[in-house]
Amino acid sequence: MATEKYCRLIDQLCEKLGIENPESMYETCDLDISDIGFTLSQGEEDDENGLYVYCDLGSLGELPEATYGQVLLNVLEANLYMKGDNAPRFGFNSATGDVVIMHRLEIEELTIDELTELLTNLINYVPQWRAETLGTSTDTPANG
Repeated sequence: MATEKYCRLIDQLCEKLGIENPESMYETCDLDISDIGFTLSQGEEDDENGLYVYCDLGSLGELPEATYGQVLLNVLEANLYMKGDNAPRFGFNSATGDVVIMHRLEIEELTIDELTELLTNLINYVPQWRAETLGTSTDTPANG
C-alpha cells in the first residue's frame, strides 16, 4: 500500500508533467518523458521508505552478438564502482532486452525538486549513453 509521502510525491510529479488522475500512478508510475521510459514505484512492505526509479537506457536487440555481450560486461563492471546504499545500479530487463539504470531513494528525505532534478539529469544522460554505448543518436535534451 502506498504511503502518504509517496502519493504526495507522485501527485506533485504528475502536476509538474500535466498528467491527470495521479491516483492511477500510485501502484506503478510509468512515464515517457522526452522519449525516455521511466518507472517509479514504492518499495514493498519491508522497504516502504524506498522509491525505486527505473530509467530505460535502450534496447540491445539490434546490436551484433559480440557488442551485445560487451555492453552487458561494461554495465556489470560499472556497478562495481557505484558505491553506497542509494547509489544507482545498471540492470538488464530480460523481458524487453533493454538496459536500465535504477536509483533507490529515501522517500522521507526526498523533495519533488530533488526528484525532478534526478529525472532531468537522466534525460540528459540517456542520449549520451545511447550514442556512446549503442551507437545511436537521439538528441533529447531536457526542457528545464
